[in-house]
Order: sequence, then C-alpha cells, then structure tokens
Amino acid sequence: MNPGNYGQEEIPAAMIGSSEQFLAEGMKVSVEFFEERPISVVLPPSMEAKVAETAPPMHSGQENTWKEARLENGVQIQVPLFIAPGETVRIDLKTGRYLERLR
Repeated sequence: MNPGNYGQEEIPAAMIGSSEQFLAEGMKVSVEFFEERPISVVLPPSMEAKVAETAPPMHSGQENTWKEARLENGVQIQVPLFIAPGETVRIDLKTGRYLERLR
C-alpha cells in the first residue's frame, strides 16, 4: 500500500525473491518505480522475529553450535543453543541467518 495515497501497488514475487518469506504485515519497504512500474524492492537489512519452536536452551562452551528453530512466521532457521522458545531474534534478510538475540 502506498502510504501517501493509500493506493494498492502490486509487486511481482520474483522481484522480492527468497526474502518473500520474511515479509510481515505492516512492514515498510521501499519500492522504486520507473514510468509508474515497480523496478526494485528495497527491504530493510534485518528484521525481528519471535522463536515459536526450538529445542530447550543449552549452555555449552562451544560458540559455533547451532540448532533448528521455527519462527512465528513459519520460517526455519539455525540459532545458537542458548536460544529458547518465545525469545526474539534478529535475522539478516539477505542471508536468512540469525544475527543476535534481542532482550
């Protein structure tokens, strides 16, 4: 939706690519137009998401040990062992990888 005039703009899914899975309702993204047609979508570099399901947290001396987690939007990612269900994490939208835990 264009916030300036509340008009609906249709963007081809191919233009967004694999980042489509990270789109959320209410998320603001920039769309570049040329001659009134969309030519590119500029997503934010990262987003916050809540972990819906993952194994119970473990604290180990290894820093590079990961486990599978499902986010509230259904996306599966790898997170460090210390992440628990219900925690909010920051995800890199270009790679789809975990960046950090938010407090």
